[in-house]
Amino acid sequence: MANAMRAPAMMSIHFDRLAGRIIKTMRGAEALGRFHLMAAFILALTGCAGFGATPVTPQYDTAATHDLMVALQSANPDLISCKGLGKVRMTVDGARRTFDRAAWAGAEPGRMRFDARTPFGLPILSLACNESYLTVMAHSEGRYYHQPIDANQRLGKILSVDIACRDLYRLMIGRPPIIDYHSAQMEITMAGESTIVLKRRYRGPVARLFLDEVNGDLTGFELLNVHGQRRYLAQIKRRRTVDGFRLPYQLRLESSQGHLAFDMLRLYPNAPVSASLFHIPPPN
Repeated sequence: MANAMRAPAMMSIHFDRLAGRIIKTMRGAEALGRFHLMAAFILALTGCAGFGATPVTPQYDTAATHDLMVALQSANPDLISCKGLGKVRMTVDGARRTFDRAAWAGAEPGRMRFDARTPFGLPILSLACNESYLTVMAHSEGRYYHQPIDANQRLGKILSVDIACRDLYRLMIGRPPIIDYHSAQMEITMAGESTIVLKRRYRGPVARLFLDEVNGDLTGFELLNVHGQRRYLAQIKRRRTVDGFRLPYQLRLESSQGHLAFDMLRLYPNAPVSASLFHIPPPN
């Protein structure tokens, strides 16, 4: 299509940086000795990722931790969709952008739609992701970006935080992202915060869930990379009860790439949405 182009520079696609990481990883793999390669192969076969391996049932340090994880993962169980109006702030590589008029919609199983407009109502930016595609339209520049996507692909090439579409939706309705883990245990941080640490066999911690001391609500989520370093941190600053649902009204996300902040003025739980909402057609 004539108007189809790469995402705008402000979205920070970082293809050169990504290529550098891939080359570095490949060189590191070549430097491994045969013993290390064999060890990695054995671990893969004996772990949950092995061929024909039986899924591992997570282990919990206490029954209370198990019950709390179940409650967190199923928060707002009757919520199947949500719409919101508010403000979005984005920082990418030190450059800041604020959208004072923004709207979003989300629905199971993790579909999202964002639209930003000028104070006069003119469209600026639209983003949509469903089970098959991620689409971005920069209206003022006439640029269109469209690529296949699956539930595990992340939005780091488009947004300032490397997060999966379905995980962003879950955070915006007050649930933690879906993470594979083998064990979970309660810990108290040096700052006195209550957390649940999720771990994988042969790897260690993969994520941390931060909890409200009073009601046990999710207040934060930290995803870790294979080196145990932070991939991103999400913080739920405020919640309100709307039509019986306890929903975040302020969500902050940060990573080494930048920051992303949502301030919701209005929320509409279980608002009707159609499948066409999560698809942006190419410009004429």
